[in-house]
Amino acid sequence: NLVVARYADGYLVDPQVSLRFVQQRPVYVVGEVRFPGSFAFKDGFTVVDVVEKAGGYTYRADKDEIMLLRAQSNNKDIYKKVPDNTALEAGDIILIKERFF
Repeated sequence: NLVVARYADGYLVDPQVSLRFVQQRPVYVVGEVRFPGSFAFKDGFTVVDVVEKAGGYTYRADKDEIMLLRAQSNNKDIYKKVPDNTALEAGDIILIKERFF
């Protein structure tokens, strides 16, 4: 760990360091939910948790067509179909598609 190494370099003996993120990127939900937008990320969040925070599905929502966009390290972001119990990461974007009658 770089932080421990810097403190141990003649300044402290056996330093103990812990880090805490004050704020993580939010998760976003767009499409067929009552209140689309961004929501504060929490560990353990699933798609259904964020949909609940967004006021639930609209009557037009296709609950079988939930798409997730997750930032990829190769800069090739793509939406993929996921179930509603999918665990989320900070910065994820959820798209709830419209169903066709």
